Amino acid sequence: MKHIYSIRPASAPDTFAIATIQAGLWRPSYQGVLPDALIERMENVGPRKQAWTTIFQHFEESGLGGGYVAEIEGGDVVGFGTCGPQRDEALRDEGYEGEITSLYVAQDHQRCGLGAALLRFIAADMNAQAPAAAFWMLDGNASAEAFFAQSGAVPCATRTSEMGDISETAYGWRDLSALIGPVS
Repeated sequence: MKHIYSIRPASAPDTFAIATIQAGLWRPSYQGVLPDALIERMENVGPRKQAWTTIFQHFEESGLGGGYVAEIEGGDVVGFGTCGPQRDEALRDEGYEGEITSLYVAQDHQRCGLGAALLRFIAADMNAQAPAAAFWMLDGNASAEAFFAQSGAVPCATRTSEMGDISETAYGWRDLSALIGPVS
């Protein structure tokens, strides 16, 4: 079924939908790459919702960062993305002032341009304050790696994840304005 999508600023009432989408993507994205116990822990919506509630409180209180959700007709949230100032000192020193902190699209709504549309909204939001940005991603998610490469992002750093002995790579854009264009 083809859907009509709309994108709007995300807010605290969206945290359950955001947590549900994020939790639902761990297994299809990392099965066979990450330990099953870690995937099972990340699939728990409750802690994800609490984390997102805290994140949105920080956005509101600090005025730093924010995000967007993608909805289908009827108002169901099927994707989201968030951004803010770069948290990694080494990336800031390299000129990546901004950070895309999340970008998720529900599995049954992927490959229809929605991720690219969310990325354009985020880039437009960040561009004035942070014309260069990076996004950290756990290694092994081939689909996401291909998506970011297609968007023009290039690998710019690696580190060990806070979740344990798991590598992650930062993908960066030196010029976010190149991502901004008409949203179809």
